[in-house]
Amino acid sequence: MTIGAGDRIKSYFTGKLFKVKLIKNGLAVLEQEGGPSQVLTDRANLNLFYERVGDRRGIKDLSTFISPDLLNTPKI
Repeated sequence: MTIGAGDRIKSYFTGKLFKVKLIKNGLAVLEQEGGPSQVLTDRANLNLFYERVGDRRGIKDLSTFISPDLLNTPKI
């Protein structure tokens, strides 16, 4: 899956959420959600160290579509 500008992503290492603000000249600017932090990284690192969260249609809260009990169910 390709990560692009405007996508919400999650770090595999820290679990922190970021929004991809800009991708230009092989670099990506990430802005942390709920925090004052920004990260500048190589575009190739996006697919190695981050995963896309949600979809590009703007669904932000799955609890409106899925029972909250199911969201808290442990993975098997």
